[in-house]
Amino acid sequence: QNDVYASWLADIGQDYLLPHGITWKEYCCCAWAHPALLATSEILAKHEFVPDDVERVVVTTFEEARSLGGGVPRSSEEAQFSVAWPVAALIADGEVGPEQVVGRIHDSAVRNLAARVEVVESPELTRLYRLAEAGDPEGKSAAAVSIDLRDGRRLVSQLANHVLYPESPWSWDEVVRKFRWVTSGALAPGDADRIVSFVRELPNEGDAGALAALVASVASRSACASS
Repeated sequence: QNDVYASWLADIGQDYLLPHGITWKEYCCCAWAHPALLATSEILAKHEFVPDDVERVVVTTFEEARSLGGGVPRSSEEAQFSVAWPVAALIADGEVGPEQVVGRIHDSAVRNLAARVEVVESPELTRLYRLAEAGDPEGKSAAAVSIDLRDGRRLVSQLANHVLYPESPWSWDEVVRKFRWVTSGALAPGDADRIVSFVRELPNEGDAGALAALVASVASRSACASS
């Protein structure tokens, strides 16, 4: 056991979690659900229907994602660590952001749709996911989605692969786009502009504490404005 602990500590100061342990997310939910969301997005881009048209949704994915499960979440935390909820929210709203996992959590239309989402495991996709986690180039974090409509149509996606970190870093413009999206209901545009400008120049800033002071100031104004 001491040898195991020693191996965990051997690279302190040399190997860091940040470059390869986190990634930017397009959707506000667990990354295990992202392949299913990419597959759902493909269907939404190709076909026109409304949530009430949906009779059943089947997500085929790897075991870890299946463990998040289907069904209707009881809280925002369960919504974020779910496959059924973000898939239902994407079909209903066209996006999965803070509003979908907080503000919409008690919306009957999304809840009824989430109850019609089934998540099943594919042993092959489980094998590929675990290869991806091990860094094998053959590996994939993938899922496929089929949507049965009440008019008898079955809409089936291609296999969607969510590229695991860090192979697909976001550009600065993509990061700013997401920042403005997720803060649009909380920050005034001018405050968002100030934060974006400051962060862009952060490598040249002598005191990183100034960023914390700016964020605290902006948060205080936002809280006053909403009270």
